[in-house]
Order: sequence, then C-alpha cells, then structure tokens
Amino acid sequence: MTIGYPISSENPAISHTILNESGYFKRDLKKAISYFKKANQKGSADSAFFLAFLLQQTLLVEDFDKYLPEAVDIRNVITSLYLKGLERGSHLVRAALAASHKQCLNSRQTPPPSFLKQNITFPFYSAPVFNDRRCGGSCEEIGGYALAVASETLSYIDKNYIEERTIGRLDMEEQNIYGKDTERALMLANKKYDESSNYQGYASLGNHFLYGNPQIGIERNIDQAIHYYEKAAEQNNVQALENLGMVYSQGNKVKKDTQKAIEYLEKAISLGSSQALHTLGMMHLTGNGVEKDIQKALEYFESAAKLGNLDSLNSIGVLYMNGEGVKRDYLTAGQYFQAAASFGHAPALFNLGVMYFKGLGVQRNCQLALELFQKVREKGELAQIILRAYTFYKSGDIEGAYLTYMLGAALGFENAQLSLGYMWEKDLVPLHCKYDKTYCAASYYTQAAQMHQSPWAFFRLGDLSYYGSQNIVPNYEEAYEFYEKAMNIPEAEFNKAYMLEYGIGVDKDLEKAEMEYQKIVEKAVNGEIEYEAMYPAEIALHALKWKQYLKEFPIFDSMIEVISE
Repeated sequence: MTIGYPISSENPAISHTILNESGYFKRDLKKAISYFKKANQKGSADSAFFLAFLLQQTLLVEDFDKYLPEAVDIRNVITSLYLKGLERGSHLVRAALAASHKQCLNSRQTPPPSFLKQNITFPFYSAPVFNDRRCGGSCEEIGGYALAVASETLSYIDKNYIEERTIGRLDMEEQNIYGKDTERALMLANKKYDESSNYQGYASLGNHFLYGNPQIGIERNIDQAIHYYEKAAEQNNVQALENLGMVYSQGNKVKKDTQKAIEYLEKAISLGSSQALHTLGMMHLTGNGVEKDIQKALEYFESAAKLGNLDSLNSIGVLYMNGEGVKRDYLTAGQYFQAAASFGHAPALFNLGVMYFKGLGVQRNCQLALELFQKVREKGELAQIILRAYTFYKSGDIEGAYLTYMLGAALGFENAQLSLGYMWEKDLVPLHCKYDKTYCAASYYTQAAQMHQSPWAFFRLGDLSYYGSQNIVPNYEEAYEFYEKAMNIPEAEFNKAYMLEYGIGVDKDLEKAEMEYQKIVEKAVNGEIEYEAMYPAEIALHALKWKQYLKEFPIFDSMIEVISE
C-alpha cells in the first residue's frame, strides 16, 4: 500500500510483517506503483488517479523520480490518466479536478511568488490542469463532478453517523489530551464520572465511541457507545436518549429495535429534545418501523425546526423542493436550506448547491454551487484524510503523515496544503525537494492561497518572499503584497506596518504605518484578533510617535536617522 493506515504495534490483530523496524506501517512505493499499473490495465477507476497523483509529485520531490518512467511527457500523461479516471467514475479524480478548477480560475487574480515560476515549464502547484485555458473544463462539467462527489459524501455521513470533527493545520493542533495510554485515561475518566455523577461525561464518551476519535486513541465501537449512553440515560441525559433512539431506529451495526427507539425518543422529547422530534419525523417520512405518513413527519419537523433543529430545517426544505406533502415551492425550500446552511449543515449546503447549479427558484450560479459542494466535501469521507494524517504525525510516523497530507492537498483540502507548507518550512519532511525547501513550502502555500484565498497562506508567502533563502533572492515588493492579502493575521499586519515605517518594498509612509499599528491595537481590544497581538503593536506605535516628536528638534534628527538604519 502507498500510504497505509495509522496502526499500533501493540495491537494483537496486526501482523508484524506489515510493520517496519520503527513499528510504523511498512511502505513499498515501487510495489504500490506496480499494482496501480496492473489495476489500471484492468479498468480500475482510482488506480488512474493514484498514478497521476504520484507522477505529479515528480515535479516537486526528487525521491519519486526513481519509481516512475523517465523521458515522459508529464503533462499529457497526467491529463490522460485523469481522463481515464473520469470515464471510470473515480470520485478521487472528480474531487481533484473540482478543486484544481477553482484554483486555476483564481490564479489569474492571485499570482504565485515570482521565484516559483523561474525556469520551470510545468510548476507543481499548477497540476493537474497546468495552463489549460478552460481550467480543466467548463463550470458545468466541473460542477457535475463536484455534485457527484458531494452526493457520495452525504451518503457516507448518513451511513456512518459521522460527526463533524475539524482538524486544523498541523502547527495549530493541540496535543493528545489523553496521551498514549488511552485505556488508563478512560479508566480514570470512568472513575471520575462515577464519583461526581457526571452523566454528561458518559454521554461525551459515548460520542467518541459512536463516531470514533483517533485524536484521542478511540476506535469506533457501537457497543461501547451504547454502554456509555445507557449510563447517562439513567439520569435522563437528553443527548444520550437522542442517540440511543437514533441507533436503535436505524439498526446500523446494532440490532434494530423500533419499540426501544421510540421509548428513548419520546422520553427525550419530554425533556425538550428537538433532535428526537426530528428522528421520529424521519421514521414517519420513510416508514422506518412505523406507518409511512408524510404529514405526520412534517408536523414533527416543524416542531423541531421551531426549536432550531438544523436537520429538520433541511428536511422541510426537501419536502418543498420535491413537492412531497406540500405544494412545490422552490423559494420556500431555498429559505429553509439557507437557514440550515448558514450554520454549516452539510445536507443543506448540498441542496442549496443543487438549486444554484440547476437554477431552481434562484438565478443559476455555477461558481457558487462549486463552493457549496466543496464545503460538503470537507465534512465527509475524503476529509477524514486530514484526521488520518494528523494521527500518523502524532504517532511519530512522519512519512505517513506527509504522504497522507499530500493526498489531502491534491483533493483540495486547505489544512492539508497548509500543513505540508509547514512541514517543508520546519524540515519535517523525510524527502528531498528538487529545488529548495522554501520552494516546496511555497508551492503548497500557493495552492491554499489560490484555491481558498487563505489568509495564513498569504502570510507565509509574505514571509518566504521577504526572507528568501540560500537559493532565492528576497522580494520585498511581493512580500508586502502578500501581507496585504493576509487579512486578520496579526503578524502579517505588523510586518506591513513595519515595512511602511521603514520604506521596505513600499514607499515610506509614517502616517500610514501609524494607522496600521493603531488598527492592530484596536482589533486586539475588540477581540477580532488575539489580545496578545496588541503589545508589539503598541510598543512600535509609541516608538514611532516618539521618533516623530523628536524630529521636530533638528539636533535629534540625524541621530534618529542613524538609529533607524
């Protein structure tokens, strides 16, 4: 396997033949490529994607060269493989093309650092569409791919009870709250909850087991989830009652028991649960264990929606969009979808995307539909790649982390791109950049800047342009432009003010520099940025005002100039 999965060498179910001497997953890239080629010849959809994906890496990392053919027309081969993947219905190819299409369009207004373009015919950050004028296809074509991937994402979420769990960029992730000894931590948590009668704590543990949480070393286990939920339900914990009702009503990885499900749900409703109302609504809508009754389902949905339930807001929107139990009304449907989507509800984001993509009750807007479908993708199966990469990293398997983030970046996930940039900057990558680590870091930051207009990516590109490296000459003008785009990043705003104060890469403007320092202080006080960002800005502001005051006295003027230099 190319990447593998995070595994423990202490797991008795794991064969040690798949572990290396460090206890991490044993990878064999040469063998993986051989299998991908054979699978591709047999018509495998995703094998075409992986071959193209690995070939793209040769544009950036020299370690991949030895595994792939020399003297190949990289652009044409990659394009050919992507087309094969599309013909075969690869969801990976669809996701990658949708992401790169957006990046390609945005690149026209967001150029990369000039050092990325020097003497390179096909820069890595522009793959797989490169300089194609159509950016891989029309919005309608790409939108069709994005819609299909988003639809698969919703199916995955529904089937696996997925709870959204956001994993940030690598440099911001917190340490494992339980440490390596998860079993001991759970034992102590159990004891603590027993002694304090903390039944919400049991409900939280139930959530970890229901969805699985590799960040704290917990694998998915429905039986364990039910065990903790039942302990919490004994004391009428609403969340536990809701989830027990959902689990028993769906019968996914547990024996279905409609009567038990209804008992739990009705008890939760008596305690004010909107989610239990929604679950009963879904049971009547689909005829799951009860007689199908759309009107009754609508009544449950409306009651839950009044309590702010996002699932029910979306479900009412679906009924209006399809004309089920109510007269078809796209405008009303869109209002319900918008209400739920504004809180990041994945099915509502998808349905709103469909309306904009097809022009149902709204003016057709393909680009907006693509953005909505991307937000859905970030909540499903493919997004779990980021969680897996982080789990590799925390376990010490840096190679696994890099390869997994690499896959996430190719599929358009911003935090994967930012994490790879960070790994190259900090010399954490166990591979060799073809050019310079600054070049490799900037390649991934450029992807994030162009694809997502990421403020953090613009900040890092500003620093890389400002400082340069052994092989890259600093470019202060470009650095200033990148800092300007790094909205609400205190470090970037401070650097911009400093450059204005001293005329670095921009005309010297003390009045504007003072305004920029002052803005940082005001944002910090208002809670728009970290409060600590105020202190260096205040110091710089007072120093600037003091220098301006002293300039009024000729005797100090030349001294100030010397100090400033």
